[in-house]
Order: sequence, then structure tokens, then C-alpha cells
Amino acid sequence: MLKPPLVTISIIGLFAVSPLAVRPAGAVDVKSAAEREEALRAANVQAAQQAMAEGDKQYKAMHFDVAAGEYQLACQHLPESPLNHKLRAQALDAYGRAS
Repeated sequence: MLKPPLVTISIIGLFAVSPLAVRPAGAVDVKSAAEREEALRAANVQAAQQAMAEGDKQYKAMHFDVAAGEYQLACQHLPESPLNHKLRAQALDAYGRAS
């Protein structure tokens, strides 16, 4: 015969390892959070590339103030990281030339 505390602990233990266990409110699915972050970073890189292209266009048209703004926008979309280092360096160099 099982004693009441052992029964309670056993039931709680089974529920904890059950695939049907309910997540607490506010729990975040790590995989979906990582996918959202990856999509956000990809969108930022794409926005930076578009700003760089527009900046190049404005620079060639000798609209240096507009070009500098576009290059600055590109820099804002690209945080310093190993993956973005080359593109960010290009944006900073172009911003310096346009300024």
C-alpha cells in the first residue's frame, strides 16, 4: 500500500514528464523565437542592402546629404557582428565618403 505523500509525488512526477503537460502562461517556444530572430536579422540585412543601393544611386547623382542618410540607415540596420562585418564596413566607408 502506498502512502498518500508518495501517491501525490508519483502523480506529479508522471504529469511533469508527460508530453501532454501544459506549458505555463508566458512560456516561450525556443525554436519559434529563434526562427523569428533569424527572420528579423535577414530582413534587416535586406533593408540595409536596399539602403546601400539607394545611397549609391544618390551619391552618383551628387546628392551627398541624401546618400549619407541612406548609408547611415544601412548602418543602423546592421549590428556589429562577424556575419555583418563586411557589409557594415562598406556602409561606414560609404557614409564617410558621402559626409
